[in-house]
Amino acid sequence: MTPKVLDWKSLSITNIVMAKSIRQVKSKKKIRESLTNKLRSYRGTTPVNEQELLENFINLDPIFAGREDKFDFNGTREQWIKFHAELDFENRSGHWMEFGVREGTTIEQFLRYRPEAHIHGFDSWEGLPEAWDVGNKVYQPGDMAVPMPKFDSRVELHKGWFNDTIDPWKAKHEGPIQLLHVDGDLYSSANTVLTKLNDRIVRDTVIIFDEIANWRLAGKMSEWCNGEWLALVEWIEKFDRKVEPLARSCLNQASVTVIK
Repeated sequence: MTPKVLDWKSLSITNIVMAKSIRQVKSKKKIRESLTNKLRSYRGTTPVNEQELLENFINLDPIFAGREDKFDFNGTREQWIKFHAELDFENRSGHWMEFGVREGTTIEQFLRYRPEAHIHGFDSWEGLPEAWDVGNKVYQPGDMAVPMPKFDSRVELHKGWFNDTIDPWKAKHEGPIQLLHVDGDLYSSANTVLTKLNDRIVRDTVIIFDEIANWRLAGKMSEWCNGEWLALVEWIEKFDRKVEPLARSCLNQASVTVIK
């Protein structure tokens, strides 16, 4: 069954540390015009299914912390994770997995709001495997390398490139995926995750993408079309999958529920 969604507007931000403030949550009209034009500049003509998926995301009310005219960046990211950690999966079992752990901040947030969760985290901790052009900057191979974090027994970390660690994990762990957090930044990383885990992604699996589209209309992430977004639409077409947009933030994140 499709997970029941909590009312994110009622979530408290009392305990969130307010940090960098960003001016104005962008209107749906501005987002639609900007992102549609960007897609057309890349594809020429945008396939109907891809345009419909984009429209359905844009029509969602964004999750954010603060006010529309001046929202909080770090608070918004935490609200985003809190929303998904508290989804009601109606006791359906499945693995929780994160690809792109870095310092482990997101896993810490998942556990803060879902203390009983058991999470598998994947990362090389050696930085990016290839250059990443985000529009206003090009990150180089090796950028974002950090020490491997430490967690208690609720978290199992799998060190290495996704292409090398997914198959051994599958050999040791049976069953479907309940929640999948894709945060490897690159198209190639997202493509690897979705393709190799396709047989474990089932109806009602929730997939969260951290850099899927430029809802913020910022210089950073202006090249979103060829990143996680492209990996998702290619996966849908290649494996004849169907997804239903679940939520989006006012930054770069969005999530889907798999329906086929």
